[in-house]
Amino acid sequence: MNFLSITILLIIFSINIAMTFFYYWTGANLTGFHILAQIFSYLVVFYLLYRISIGFKYRILNLYDRLSNEKKSSREQRKLADSIFQDIPCAVAAITADFKIMDINRALTELTGTTMQKAVGQKCYCVFGNGEICPDCPTQKALQTGQVHRNAKLEINRHDTEIFIEQTAIPILRDDGSVKYVLEIVLDATEKTRLQKENDHMFMEMVNSFAQLIESRDVYTGEHSTGVKEIAVGIGRQMNLPLHTINTIAVSAMLHDIGKIGIPESILNKPGKLTEQEFAVIKRHPEIGYETLKKIKPLSDVADAVLYHHERYDGLGYPGLKTGTDIPLVARILCVADVFEAITSDRVYRNALSLEEALLVMYSGKNTYFDPEILTEFFNYLSIKNEEAKMLVQMIPIKYRSRLK
Repeated sequence: MNFLSITILLIIFSINIAMTFFYYWTGANLTGFHILAQIFSYLVVFYLLYRISIGFKYRILNLYDRLSNEKKSSREQRKLADSIFQDIPCAVAAITADFKIMDINRALTELTGTTMQKAVGQKCYCVFGNGEICPDCPTQKALQTGQVHRNAKLEINRHDTEIFIEQTAIPILRDDGSVKYVLEIVLDATEKTRLQKENDHMFMEMVNSFAQLIESRDVYTGEHSTGVKEIAVGIGRQMNLPLHTINTIAVSAMLHDIGKIGIPESILNKPGKLTEQEFAVIKRHPEIGYETLKKIKPLSDVADAVLYHHERYDGLGYPGLKTGTDIPLVARILCVADVFEAITSDRVYRNALSLEEALLVMYSGKNTYFDPEILTEFFNYLSIKNEEAKMLVQMIPIKYRSRLK
C-alpha cells in the first residue's frame, strides 16, 4: 500500500510541476477548472502523506515491539542458562583460553569452599591448585586440541578430606573453530571408586580361589601358573602395553590351565611319558577352561586367551589351528611364557633345562611356535632381569646356527 501511495504521490507532484511551468512560461491565465484540479491534487497529496506516515508509524512500532520481544527473550534465555548452570548437580567452572575463571556454580563452591568473588578473574590453577598447571590437565588439552578431554585424580575437599574426582573439559568453539572458553565439569567419584576397589578385591579373591583350586588338583600346575604370570606380565610391560591389557595378561596367566580341573589326576600326575590317548585327553584342557570362564562375566575377557594359549604361530597348535595374528595377543604372550616356565622347571618325568638350553629351545621356536616380535621382547625382558641371560641372549643366535651345521 505504501509503495502504491508513494507512486501516486510522485505522479501528482509531477503533473502539478508540469502545469505550473506551463502557465509560467506561456503566461496563460488559470481557469476555474485548473484551480479546482490543483486544489483536489493537493488534498490527495495530503491524504497520501497521511497514509504513508501512518504506515511508517506502524512499521516503527512493530520494529520496536519485535526488538523489545527479542531483548526480553534474550534476557529470559540468559536467565534460564544461568539457572541451569547454577543448579546443575555437578561442579562446573567456565575457564578462558588464558586459564582465567569466568564463572563457577554453587556445586563447585560447595565442593571446594571457594566463593565466586574469590575465583572469578583468577587463574584456575591458582584457585584450585598449587600455582602451576596441573599434570594431565584436561582443560589445557581441550584448549590445545579443541576436543573433549577427561582426567581422574585424588583431591582434597573443603573439609580436608581426600576425595577422588573425575574431570571433563568441554571446549566451546567460535565460528572459526578456535576455542572461546572451556567448561570443566567435576564429579566426586569417591564412592564410585570405593565400590570399584571392592569389586576389584572380590574379583582377585575369585581368581585366587580358582588358582587354589587348580593347585589342589596339581601342585605343579599351581606353581607353574604363578611363574607364567610373572614372565607374561614382564613381556607385556616390555611391550609397553596399556595397564588394562597387563591386568588381563596377569589374570589369564593365573587361570590359563584352569581346564585341567576336568582332567583325571592319574593323567595330570603321571610320572612317565603320556600315551597318545592320554595326551589327547590333556589337550582338551584349553576348551574346558574356556567353557568354564566364558560363563563368568568378570572373567569372560580372559576366556579367549585361555582357549588359544596352546596355538602355534605356524598354525600347528591346538585346539583351533590358528595362525599368526589370528591368535589373540594375550594368548601369543602366554604361549611364550608358558613354554619357557615349563622347560625351566623340574617335572616328575624330567629335570629342568639349563638357562642356555632353554634359550636355545625358545630361539628355535621363532616363527614356528612363537610370534617373532613377542619372542624378541621376551629376550629383552630376560636381558634386563638377569645378567647371565643378557650374555646368553647375545650368543644364542650364533650357537643355534652352529648346531644346525
